[in-house]
Amino acid sequence: GRPFTIYKFRTMVDETDDTGALLPSVQRTPPFGHRLRALSLDELPTRWDALDAVDLIALRNLALEPLRPEQLQALQHWIARGGRLLVTGGPNWTRYTHPYMRELVPVKVTGMVEVNTLQPLGALVGVDAPDDVRLPILRTADIGGTVLAGTPDEALLVTQKRGKGEVTFAAFDPGRAPLSSWSGITVLWRNLF
Repeated sequence: GRPFTIYKFRTMVDETDDTGALLPSVQRTPPFGHRLRALSLDELPTRWDALDAVDLIALRNLALEPLRPEQLQALQHWIARGGRLLVTGGPNWTRYTHPYMRELVPVKVTGMVEVNTLQPLGALVGVDAPDDVRLPILRTADIGGTVLAGTPDEALLVTQKRGKGEVTFAAFDPGRAPLSSWSGITVLWRNLF
């Protein structure tokens, strides 16, 4: 197997009172824990108003076959009302050809390609980025949004307004090297969201 990096965000801490009993969950949730939750697709609500308190939904290398039509409609309505959707790339490009994905993202995914620089992302956020890298990305066509960063031949980051909301498509997997070790990745997400 290959070494990999795991980022774990604790949405609950083990704070106890003087007797050793766990504090109520509201008191054990760190500041960002109120905002960070993981859901499986079957848990995605079928009504947009159930998502009203959510700021950002991120989908990473996710097959959308389990998504029901009413969940897709709720997600689209939530975006139109001001929600922000982030879809990032992954190694299985065929997952991005599902009709629901095509309705959600501002690009058509046609395959995989490799780029050899992070300079377009570095220029976007003002952080040095290495050249001479090997970064597999999703090849895209029919771009319907604004390319925020890209090489002359490939879009790396595309955004599109949808009503009051926004969909951002990252053709790369942020959990893979060289992005996972690039100092600018945190700045990129902070600037985007």
